[in-house]
Amino acid sequence: MYLCEAGKHTIGYGHVILPNEQHLLKARITEAQALELLRNDLAIAEVRVRRLWKVAMTQNMYDMLVSLVFNVGSPAAHQGIVTKINAGDSVASIKASLLAWNKRRNQKGELVVSNGLTRRRREEAAIMFS
Repeated sequence: MYLCEAGKHTIGYGHVILPNEQHLLKARITEAQALELLRNDLAIAEVRVRRLWKVAMTQNMYDMLVSLVFNVGSPAAHQGIVTKINAGDSVASIKASLLAWNKRRNQKGELVVSNGLTRRRREEAAIMFS
């Protein structure tokens, strides 16, 4: 278990420990268990992406959105970007929306730019538009 950059209890490959999973706070998990948590988290993200998508998409677009939904979790993040894609907005507009999701809350509750999230969003944009 570790605290992610946003200060959330996390285990495995980025699984945020939920209130009903308090047993994981002190757990040591195997790689197989970590992969199972990741598979479950990605399945949830995939359902959210598929439910909102209205236009033809490339595999890269799908992969990027699943990554974003897994990482951010916030419906506002993926809904805004999917809305732009569904509306046929420009690549620049879609990319700008994606890159804006690079902040985390500090200990005072303020949003601050995260270097790690900035790098991740750039990588996701590169995947999406390659």
